[in-house]
Amino acid sequence: MKNKLWPLLATFLVLSSVALAASLVRSSDGSSVLAALKKLGYDATLEKSGAGVPQIRINAANDYMIYLYFYDEDKHHPGYEGLQLSTSVSLDGAIDLDDLNYWNRQHRYAKVYQDGEDSVALESDLDLAVGVVLNSALKEFMKKYLDNLDSFSLEIVGR
Repeated sequence: MKNKLWPLLATFLVLSSVALAASLVRSSDGSSVLAALKKLGYDATLEKSGAGVPQIRINAANDYMIYLYFYDEDKHHPGYEGLQLSTSVSLDGAIDLDDLNYWNRQHRYAKVYQDGEDSVALESDLDLAVGVVLNSALKEFMKKYLDNLDSFSLEIVGR
């Protein structure tokens, strides 16, 4: 009986690993990422940057505009291997760099910095080159970013 189950188990493991490998992406394009974001329920629009690179504008529920930028880490491989979420906010008062540094020490998956004389930015990166399942990676990436955006809004922006 044991000997009859081994071929079946081996076949299952091989097929499972092939299916998982087939769903892993190491780069993507604007339309694929836009479709994944829309499937997750986000109000998003695909645009082009001044340099002709795709970017996605995401309207967040908290009235912040989020931009998703694409980075080509491997010029010899088609697609974009890096994604970055970014939000920039103008402030009415002075920017306390000690507050920004403290916030950065408390948050692992995002960073804040002074983005001009009277504005601050929140950013987070997703490396696709390591191989990810795009829909689930974007779901977690957005969840973490929105959590950090809430903290950024309360602790840095003051809203």
